[in-house]
Amino acid sequence: MLTNRRVVTGHNADGKSNILFDSTIDALPMAFPPVSLIWATDGLLANNETTGETCSTPPSVEFFNEHRAKFFLMEMNPGDVYDWHQTNTIDFGVVISGTLILTLEDGEVVLGPGDLMVDRGGRHKWGVVGDEPAVLAAVILPADPIPGVSDVQDTPEVGSATR
Repeated sequence: MLTNRRVVTGHNADGKSNILFDSTIDALPMAFPPVSLIWATDGLLANNETTGETCSTPPSVEFFNEHRAKFFLMEMNPGDVYDWHQTNTIDFGVVISGTLILTLEDGEVVLGPGDLMVDRGGRHKWGVVGDEPAVLAAVILPADPIPGVSDVQDTPEVGSATR
C-alpha cells in the first residue's frame, strides 16, 4: 500500500512562500488499484491562494472527468489488471518502478521505470508484467470529448479490476 511524503508549498499572511503541507499521504480507502491522490485543483485554472486539503475524494469516472487537474500515484501488484476505461482527459504518466503493459483497442506497449506516457482520451487498460509491483505517477487534465469516440457512459467505474 502506498504511503509517500508530500510537500505542498503556499504563501503565508505576508505573501512569502512557505510550506503548506509536509506530511505522509496514504492511498485512498476503497480504491483499487491503490491510488494516492497527491493534489487536485478546484478548477482547471488553479487558485494558488487556497490553503485547504484537496486529496480526500475517492476516484470515480466522474471525478476524473471533472474540469480540474489531478496528480496521483497508482500502485499495482503482480497479477493485477486494471480493467478497460476511458475518460475525457489527457493523462501524462511516468513509470516510477516495476513494469506495466498498456493495452489499447488496437495495440499495446510495455513500459518500465522512467518511461513516459501521454494518453489522449483513449480506451485502455493496465496490467503488471513480471513479479514486481509497479507504480505510475500521473497528472490528469480535462479534455474535450472526441466526437464519435469518447463514450464514458458505458465505461466501468474507476477502480474495477481483477487480481
